[in-house]
Amino acid sequence: MPDVFISYSSLDGALARQFRDYMVQHGIEPFLAEINIEAGTKWKDSIIEALRQSKWVFFLATPAACASTAVMHEIGGALFGKKELITVLCGVGKNELPEWIKDTQAVDLKKQEEIISKIQKIAETVKSDKFVAGLVAGGLLLFGAWALSSGG
Repeated sequence: MPDVFISYSSLDGALARQFRDYMVQHGIEPFLAEINIEAGTKWKDSIIEALRQSKWVFFLATPAACASTAVMHEIGGALFGKKELITVLCGVGKNELPEWIKDTQAVDLKKQEEIISKIQKIAETVKSDKFVAGLVAGGLLLFGAWALSSGG
């Protein structure tokens, strides 16, 4: 299950891969269409499912992404799904974003320390969530073993 959905134009694949690689290094499982969708898979279904499962969406707002209907559908899905949307301005100004997303706080790619900080905070949350999930799963396994051994 992906933690972060990266929304980008395929024309900006190199930039998207840099974000993905940095996230992976920090223990985050990102969804990047060109890597996560296998040949023969219905890509729309994969994108919708990954977007549904992800808690965060990184929107790499480039001129190509802002002009992409597919990217705009992803961002609409993120807003409708109440995902935490992080808009990264990459060669566009805030005023060049689609009208319906201009009220979302964005960070400029030039402010890398802010982006790094956000990714690190997400990584901390992901690690904490996985630790808690592990404790719960472990507790359930112990409880199940106890119940079986006690005849309950």
